[in-house]
Amino acid sequence: RFSGFEMRLNPLVEINLYRIINELVNNSVKHSQADTININLNRDKKELRIFFSDNGKGFSPDGKYDGIGLKSIKNRVNLFKGNFKVKNIEDERTLFKINFRNEHLT
Repeated sequence: RFSGFEMRLNPLVEINLYRIINELVNNSVKHSQADTININLNRDKKELRIFFSDNGKGFSPDGKYDGIGLKSIKNRVNLFKGNFKVKNIEDERTLFKINFRNEHLT
């Protein structure tokens, strides 16, 4: 689902958002054993928000799964001064919340 995208974003922003979401989907497909993935992109006057969740097995919060994919996501989020939060509920699901201030997306 998406809302608030009346105009196209900067192409550099668009490709990085695509790659972030692509990595999240790949991680869910490869590792989580999920059968449902939810992706919401919302943009208002202040922020662009990505909410991503799956109903998979989650991963251990001890950080041992902080692999190349998650590091790549964090680097792309940092490129645009965004915030990245992960909530892992081991053996149940994973939730990602990513926020970008609009002024950093130009």
